[in-house]
Amino acid sequence: MNTKQKISSFLGCPVECLLIFVVLVLVGTMGSSVRAQDLSVSIQEDESEDMGLGGEEEEVPFLDARPVPQIQWYFPISRPSPKKNRIRVIVSGRVEGPAKVHLGADRIPVIIGRRAANAPPRALLDTQLPLETDRSGTFEIVMDAPQSNIQLPLRIVTLDEQKEGTFQLNLVIRRDRVELRGQDNLVHAPAHQKRFEAWFGTGFNYLRYSQDTEFWNPAFETFTGPSFFAKGRARVWRDFSALLEVKMSPGATQSSESLDVTQGSYQWWIYSGEVLYMPASLQGRLLRNPGPWGIRVGAQHHIMPFLRREEDVRFSIVDAQVTMATLGFQHEEELFNNIDFEIFMRYQHPITKGDVFTISPIFAFDGSLGLIYNFRSGLRLGAFWYGQWHEYNYTDKRFDPSPDVNGFVQGRQSLFFSNAEIRLGYAFD
Repeated sequence: MNTKQKISSFLGCPVECLLIFVVLVLVGTMGSSVRAQDLSVSIQEDESEDMGLGGEEEEVPFLDARPVPQIQWYFPISRPSPKKNRIRVIVSGRVEGPAKVHLGADRIPVIIGRRAANAPPRALLDTQLPLETDRSGTFEIVMDAPQSNIQLPLRIVTLDEQKEGTFQLNLVIRRDRVELRGQDNLVHAPAHQKRFEAWFGTGFNYLRYSQDTEFWNPAFETFTGPSFFAKGRARVWRDFSALLEVKMSPGATQSSESLDVTQGSYQWWIYSGEVLYMPASLQGRLLRNPGPWGIRVGAQHHIMPFLRREEDVRFSIVDAQVTMATLGFQHEEELFNNIDFEIFMRYQHPITKGDVFTISPIFAFDGSLGLIYNFRSGLRLGAFWYGQWHEYNYTDKRFDPSPDVNGFVQGRQSLFFSNAEIRLGYAFD
């Protein structure tokens, strides 16, 4: 038996069958490779027709091993685009020092629906790369892109060439929003914050009031509305803003078994003027994302209720005017896309004696919490809570416990004030 016969006997078929099978496998493999390549080319060609993609490849510099610079990425911003069926997207950030920003690849991966493409830079970028940051390390990249998912590759090198890093930004671009995914520490870009804000609001307020003296202990609670609020904010210089606020909260109480009131209605007015210092470099996370922290300092003038004894056990609410110095903090951060969180708290210290009584403060502070939805038009809608807690030792200038003696009454006064409001605002330049 020759060799060919031995192989045929071992395989159970003629050698010619084996050769035919091998040839068929090789042809099928080559055909699959060609079809996959044709499919990939077809996707890119189809996408090129839709987006106007195509162009020459650019050389990508070789990356050597150096420390990666620290980058503070900002929330991307969308604007109307001058190009048809495109959205203008502004991607920005702040390097730890002056640097040069390069494109990290010769093509930009783009996914539109189920189709993928590799776009040349000129098809998407309106900013010429590479670019140098400003002195503070801040940079902006402007794109005109369709509704899509874009993976923007960047290479950032400090000007002293001591640090270098590559970054892949995953941008989700839609008509109503732009998201930068995969970055947890996004903050608002200071350069794109509006210079002016105007707010108006209304709501309801609760007041718990009490006095404690040697001779009487009157107290009452009231829940009344509507309250009114107005605020203006203007960025006057760099990180400094001016704040002006007016609040009016009505209230009323009636006679009861423990309190005989002859005049029980009031309006608590608060006029505030402050300066807010909020540097972009002072960032921190309170809830979800880092945001700026700032210091508020200024003054408030209160026309507030004071329960005064008229005769025997009869009381009436009169207006007492007090001016206070204020010092506190404010924090702002973006919780979700277009939803901001705001909090502030202030210490209040009386700096005038008052026209009805003199006061010696034990403690006094106020604060606020708010959630704000930002519309693209600049309109803002917010839900806010505002509260105050005042504890004073006071001297009433007018009456003594004895109806026949015109002297002074000393005691302690406590006010707890809580206000819930809906506010409508508008931000503009």
